[in-house]
Amino acid sequence: QRSPVGDGVILDIAREFAWSSFGVLIVMERSNGALYVVDGQQRLLACIRRGDIEAVPCYVFASEGRDHEARAFLGINTSRKTVRAIDKFHAADRAGFEPQRSISKWLAQQGLEIDAAHGNDPDAIAWPKEIIETWKLDQEACKAAIAIQRKIVMGEPIFSKFHKGIWYLLTNGVDVGAEVDKIISLGGKTRIEHDIQNQQNSSGVRTYGQRTLALGILRTINYKRRNKIRLPGD
Repeated sequence: QRSPVGDGVILDIAREFAWSSFGVLIVMERSNGALYVVDGQQRLLACIRRGDIEAVPCYVFASEGRDHEARAFLGINTSRKTVRAIDKFHAADRAGFEPQRSISKWLAQQGLEIDAAHGNDPDAIAWPKEIIETWKLDQEACKAAIAIQRKIVMGEPIFSKFHKGIWYLLTNGVDVGAEVDKIISLGGKTRIEHDIQNQQNSSGVRTYGQRTLALGILRTINYKRRNKIRLPGD
């Protein structure tokens, strides 16, 4: 259920190997006798890389198929902080949990997927937590925020800061879609980042909350506008 593991991570585990912290691998056995590691993939690969370990302790359970294995993975790792949000999202999707399954299906229709973007993949979204949050609160605004941001960044990766800010504006009645051409003419992604930073500096807050992000984007939208758009409470 995990994404491919980086070789550097495996080498680090192999170098620092200790039986006292190894634990037990969780393995699922399918009806055809095939064995699949549900929990402990990195540790197993590290042992193989070392070459001096012939056997490791395992708990082996009967598998009812991939969906069962995904649910087992999710159950084991839900409370573990070390498991990436991306891996948990994919396991939840495979197990049929909502909203992950619906989100994954919709993203695929848009040519997108939840994956580690590494800063340069315009079709990969590396922030599943934010999408789940905004999807639950307002699904249509979540979809619109993603579509609008893709137009603004014009083939560059999309980011959680933009998503949360645009989503907040949409849910507060601001038609961001109608302002895309203006935002692009003012510099698009670069201009928004600049205005978000200015908003944060002027407000004195240290974190990028949804409202701060929204007000930063609104600075771009309101540039040289006679009738400034205001958010409720301003």
